[in-house]
Amino acid sequence: MKLYKTLLVLFVTAGALISCNTKENLNSNTGVAVTAVRLNRTSAGLEVGHTLSLKASISPTNATDTTLLWKSSNENIASVDNGVVLGIAEGEVDITVSVGGKQDACHVTVTDSRIFAESVTISTESLTIKKGKTAYLNAEITPSNSTDTLVWVSGDESILTVDNAGLVTGVEGGYSYVIVSAGEYSDTCQVHVQGDLYAIQIDALVKAAHGNTFTEDIQTLDVARGETATLQLLVMTSTGVSNIKPEVLSFSLDGSETMAVTPKIYWQREVKATANWSWWESWLNGLEIPAGGAPSDEVVGKDDMYPDPLMPIDEWDVSLDADDFAGLWIEFPIDRNLAPGTYTGTVKLSGTSSSGALTAEYPFSVKVWPVTLPEDQNLQVVFWTGENFEMMNNGVAWTDAQYTDYMKIVIEFMNDYGQNVWKMDHGSYKQTNMSVSTDENGEKYIKFDFDAYYKRDIENFIKYTKNIKGIHGQEITAGVNKEACMSNVYPFYINDDGEITWQYCLDSAKVAHDFFVSYFRQLGDWLKSHKMDDGRTWLDLWAQNLWDEPEDEWCEAYNRVAGWVKEGCPEMKIQEPICTELIDPDLLDMPCYPLNYMGPNLKRADNQQVWMYTAVGPQGDFANRFVRQTLFKTRVMHWCNYTLNTVGYLHYALCRWKVNDEYTCWEWLNPQRGSYPAGDCLITYPGYHKLYPSIRLCAERDGINDFELLKMVEKKDAAKAMEFSKMVASDHKTYNTDLKDFRETRKAILEYLSE
Repeated sequence: MKLYKTLLVLFVTAGALISCNTKENLNSNTGVAVTAVRLNRTSAGLEVGHTLSLKASISPTNATDTTLLWKSSNENIASVDNGVVLGIAEGEVDITVSVGGKQDACHVTVTDSRIFAESVTISTESLTIKKGKTAYLNAEITPSNSTDTLVWVSGDESILTVDNAGLVTGVEGGYSYVIVSAGEYSDTCQVHVQGDLYAIQIDALVKAAHGNTFTEDIQTLDVARGETATLQLLVMTSTGVSNIKPEVLSFSLDGSETMAVTPKIYWQREVKATANWSWWESWLNGLEIPAGGAPSDEVVGKDDMYPDPLMPIDEWDVSLDADDFAGLWIEFPIDRNLAPGTYTGTVKLSGTSSSGALTAEYPFSVKVWPVTLPEDQNLQVVFWTGENFEMMNNGVAWTDAQYTDYMKIVIEFMNDYGQNVWKMDHGSYKQTNMSVSTDENGEKYIKFDFDAYYKRDIENFIKYTKNIKGIHGQEITAGVNKEACMSNVYPFYINDDGEITWQYCLDSAKVAHDFFVSYFRQLGDWLKSHKMDDGRTWLDLWAQNLWDEPEDEWCEAYNRVAGWVKEGCPEMKIQEPICTELIDPDLLDMPCYPLNYMGPNLKRADNQQVWMYTAVGPQGDFANRFVRQTLFKTRVMHWCNYTLNTVGYLHYALCRWKVNDEYTCWEWLNPQRGSYPAGDCLITYPGYHKLYPSIRLCAERDGINDFELLKMVEKKDAAKAMEFSKMVASDHKTYNTDLKDFRETRKAILEYLSE
C-alpha cells in the first residue's frame, strides 16, 4: 500500500513538470512578433569606392526576433555588410533589410566621380641612405587632379621601412626597393642602405681620385660578345675596417649561384702624379691648334695621388679608416660564344672592425647583346716596347736566354689589350753583324746578317700575337733639326784596306746613298724570304721608320733618305709620326699625325693609310692618356680614330718605369721622362715576371672595341657609323663628355647591330 502511494506521488509530480515545460514552449513560439522594420533612408547616393551606413528600426521595440538580414539586388554595383553599403560600380541597386517576415528597402544610386591615375612616377630611380637615416621619396601622379591616393610599400622591412608620406628609413645595410602605387599603376625605386661596410657603383670611366665627390650610379653594363664588362665599385666604411676581401659570388643568366665567366678582380693602387702641362704648347707653337696647358676638366687628386695601377686582390691588401674608400675594379671577359641576355651577380665584401666581422653584398647586372666582335681587329695599334724591362726581373737585366721569356710576357699581355703592331727594339742597321762579302762580279760589298737580332724579335712578335697587323722598323736617325738628323746617320763603307768603317752622312751623300740602298735591298729580300702560315711574308708586315716626328724644315733631308729606301726596296712601306705635310706622299705610305694636327684642312693623298698619334701632347682639352685626365679622354681617342678616318694609333711609351735611382714609377710618375705629364711614358706597371695593367690601358682597350663596333655598323651603313661616331667625337678636338650620353650612344650602337 505504501509502495502504491509513493508511485502515485511520483507520477503526479512528473506530470506537473511536463505540463509546465509545455506551457513555456507555447509562450516562446507565440512571443512578441515584428510588426514592421524601417530603414533610416529610402534612397541614397553613393560614390564608387565609398561606403554608406544604413540603420534599421524594428517595431515593436520589444519584438522577440531582432536578427536583421541584409541583401543587395546587384552585388556588382554595391555590396552590403551589416548595413554598410560599398559602392562598386556605377548603377542603381536596392538594399533590402528583413526580419520576422517584414522588410524595407533603400534605393541606392551609385555614381563614379573618381579621376583615375594614368601613371605614377617616383622622382628618382634609386636612393642611397645610411643605416639609421631617413630620406623622402616624392611621387607624381598623372593627371595631377587624380583622386587616387598614393600607397607606399617596402620591399624588405628588415632593410628599410616607408610610411604613407614616402619617408624611407634605413634599418640595416643592404639592397631593397620601395613601390608606390596609385590605382592600377605603380613605380619602383631601388634603395641602397649603407651599413658599416658597403660599396657604391660608379661608371668605369670615372677616375676615383681622393679629394673628389662621387655619386652612386647603378647601371646595367651593356657589352657585345668579345668585349670586357667592367664593374667599378667604391668600397666604403663608416668605421675602420681591416683586411677587406672581395669576391664575386655569382654571374649567371638564371639567377643561380654559378659563374658564366671567370672575373678578374683588382684593387686600384694610387701613385703620385704632379701637374706639368706647359711643355707641349711651346714645342708645337707653329701647329694649327695650341695644344698645351691643363685640361678644363682636369682630375685633381688629394696630395697629387691618383688611382692607376690595377693590383690583383691576392697581391694587394686593403684596410680603410672611417669614411675612407678604395677603388675595386672587376672585369668580366665576355666570350664570343656566351649566350646573350641579362646576367646578374653578386659581389661580397668581408672585413674586420673593432666590433667584429663585417660583410656586405652588392648586386649587379650585365646585358650581353647578340653582337659579336670580330676576332681580327681592324684598328692597328702600337706602343713602343721601350726600356726598363729589368724591373720585371727584380732590377736585374734579362739574359739572352731569358729574352724570349720576357718578350712572350709583354707581347701576350699587350695583345690582350689591343696591341697588334710592334716596334723593333733591335731594328737598327748597326745591329746586323756587318761583314765584307763579294758578289758574283767580284765586287766587295757590306753584307748584313739579319738573323742575329731581327729574326728573334720578329719570330716572337708573330708567335705570340693573335692576328698580327704589322712590325715597325727602328728609326735610322734622330735629331732636333735637319742637320742633326743627317749627322746622326752613320753610313758604313769599305775603306781601302778592305775594312768596314763609317763616316758622317753629311760628309758624303754618295756613301750614304750606296750604303742605305744596299741595306734596304738586302733587308727587303730577307723579309720576303720568310713566309707566315697565312701566306703573308714578313715584308708584308714591315713598315720602316726613318726618324721621329720630322717637321717642315726636315722634309728635304727626309725625302732624300726615304728615296733611298724605295730605291733599295720599292715594296717596303714607310711609316712615320710626323708634324708636317711637306713629305712626298709617294714616299711616305703611312703618315701618322698628332691628334691636334688633324683638323679639316689636313691634306691626305689617296694612296696613304693615315694614322693618328698622341705623345707628350696634345694636352689641354684634347684626348690623350695622361693620369690627370679623365678616363673618357683616354677612351675617346679611338672614337677620334674613326671620325678622322684613320687606320692606326701610335703612342711610343709602354714601360718607361725608371729613369734614375731616385724614383721609380711606383713612387712618382713624372720624373720617368723629363717631368713630362704623368702617364705619357708608361701605361703598364712592372711586377716580377709579369705586367700590371692600368685603368688607362683598360680605357684604351675599350675604346679600341668601340672602334670595332663602329666598323661593324659601317658594313651595314657607313653614314650611320659616322653619325654614331660624331655623337661622341665630332672632330679632332670636340667631344661630348657626358657619360650618360656616351653610354646611351653605345647602347644605341648595340641595338642597331642587333636588328
